[in-house]
Amino acid sequence: MQLYATLGAALFLTKGSCPEMLAAFTSALEIAESLDDSDYRLRALWGLFVESFTSGRYRGALAVAERFCTDAAKTNDPADGPIGDRLVGVAPETDGEFQYRIKSTEGTHERVAKETDTRTWRSEGAGGGIEREKGHMAITNVVLYGCS
Repeated sequence: MQLYATLGAALFLTKGSCPEMLAAFTSALEIAESLDDSDYRLRALWGLFVESFTSGRYRGALAVAERFCTDAAKTNDPADGPIGDRLVGVAPETDGEFQYRIKSTEGTHERVAKETDTRTWRSEGAGGGIEREKGHMAITNVVLYGCS
């Protein structure tokens, strides 16, 4: 499971989205589910989201992001929910879902404010390393204004 997740990330960084990346993260997800490992389940879902998103399969990316949110709600890590919200928020507009995405990112702002007393923190969890405040603001700019 760990090797498949690492392989998927390495493939993305060296080759970009490719069938091997998809296979690696799919295998990581299957093993994580069989072991009921929520951390690696989310890592694998994150990788599957990135693969779908960068391959232009936006509906698939949105479905994976929504599954990430569902699974993140069952974990004890307060970072998992906002990461899922961001994934949903960056899925490109399809069939007028822009209003849904705005609400998703607004909810993340509210959740971030409630969950932390610090201005920034780093999560080495499912998303790999995200500064909450700066990362969220950049994602929000892309979602709401189309710029970074």
